[in-house]
Amino acid sequence: MIIGIGTDLVSFQHFKKNVTKTPALIERVFTEKEKQAANRLSGPRKIAYYAKRFAAKEALSKACGTGIGHDISWQDMEILNDEKGAPMAILSPKALRFLQKKFHTKNVTPFVSLTDEDQFAAAFAILTKESK
Repeated sequence: MIIGIGTDLVSFQHFKKNVTKTPALIERVFTEKEKQAANRLSGPRKIAYYAKRFAAKEALSKACGTGIGHDISWQDMEILNDEKGAPMAILSPKALRFLQKKFHTKNVTPFVSLTDEDQFAAAFAILTKESK
C-alpha cells in the first residue's frame, strides 16, 4: 500500500552555485558512502550525481510528509545504487522508527527513481507499507 509520494527537480547550475558558495553543504547533506561514490566522478558528472541524490532526498522527505528537519535529517536518508545500477533509498533506523510510528506499521519501504536531462535532475519517491 502506498503511504506517501514525493517529487523534486534540481537545476545543476543552481546546485553547483550553492555548493561553490557553501562547500559544507556536501558534508551536511550526503553520507560517507554517497561521497565515496561521488569522488569516483569528476566535473559535470560529479555535480549531476550529487544533484540527483539531493533531489531524491527532497522527494523522499516529501513522501514521508516531514520535509527535512528534526524528525528526518539529510543524513537519515542515503541514496545509493544496487549491483545493477538502479537507485535505492536506505533509511536510517531513526527514520524508520519515526515512520513506523507515524504510519502505524512495522514495515516501511522507500523507493526512488532518478533522471536527468540537459541541466536538470528529477526524482520521484514512493513510501509503501505492507497491507493487511
